[in-house]
Amino acid sequence: MKTLLLLFISSLALHAAPDDFRETFADPATRLAALATLTPGTRDFFFHTALDHQLNGRGNEYADTIDAWKAATADKKKRVSKEGLAILENRRILLAYDTDPKAALAELKETLGLKFDATKPDSAATNKALPTTLAPALIAPAAFQKAAEIANPRTPYTTYSEQLLYSELDSLETFSEKRLRWFAQSFERHDHPRYTELLTKALALKPPFSSGSISFGTLTLAQLDDLKKSTPVLLSSGRFNSDYLKKLTPAYPTELLRHPAAHAAFLAACKNYVVTLPPSQNSLKAHVLYHHLRLQEITTSYRIKTRKRKSPSSPQTASATDCSSPRTASALSATPPPPPFPPPTSRTAPSTSA
Repeated sequence: MKTLLLLFISSLALHAAPDDFRETFADPATRLAALATLTPGTRDFFFHTALDHQLNGRGNEYADTIDAWKAATADKKKRVSKEGLAILENRRILLAYDTDPKAALAELKETLGLKFDATKPDSAATNKALPTTLAPALIAPAAFQKAAEIANPRTPYTTYSEQLLYSELDSLETFSEKRLRWFAQSFERHDHPRYTELLTKALALKPPFSSGSISFGTLTLAQLDDLKKSTPVLLSSGRFNSDYLKKLTPAYPTELLRHPAAHAAFLAACKNYVVTLPPSQNSLKAHVLYHHLRLQEITTSYRIKTRKRKSPSSPQTASATDCSSPRTASALSATPPPPPFPPPTSRTAPSTSA
């Protein structure tokens, strides 16, 4: 315990000593006493002794101390540090400026490595050598295309601009399978005349290309018709059929409630489309058929007729009801649109939006 206490007290003395020395050295009256505590030949001795000579204007003594310091730093046995030497020399140069400005500036230039040999350039001659126009070959699309091929030899088209991709699709017949898949998934200019041809080729690939990345809703009705003819397998896609029926919707769907003729024409167009779908879409067919029959009922176009037939258990004839609603695809397509009707009554039914 006594040993630890002594170590603690000695460490406090070591931390306090530098501050005590600085305070003693800063006071001119006690400066010599502070210097007497330093060990001759050390870095602190040389630095503070030279600083004392410099503060008191003793130039010769200062120079002798600096020379001795430099000699000590050059001696590998003594290993004296140079820290602070450059600071004192810079102060000496600045202090000498008042007595000999030219010599001080010359020494300062040499110390800092300043030459001041720069000359004003001939701007007229320099401007003549500079180009004033861009060479057309450097900014042509072929130049950027070549740069992309150098940067990415395998798939350069992934870095093409939108304009270059648009023109690239003109050579669709030269596309590889990898290129077809990338364009079908990433090409955003759906207004290109060959875009539906691109989708047709991509959907015919093996292994098949997933149609999940195709935004059918951004295509026109004519483009959807082309895809329907070229790729009949899309008729089994609920997303494709949903987007197709949305394209049949009038520009203002809310007008269907106030314009019976437009409502009837819309449902007739939906009906004519769904009757061509495969059996996997029977739920969609039933949905459209429901709204078609509901509109007929509201407009009194949905009739219930009776006919006479013989009962097997009684000789008398019995009356049986027969709905005139169509049961087959051919009958559905032959049903004429209903006449105008009053606003529909409140009924619980699925939404009329196909």
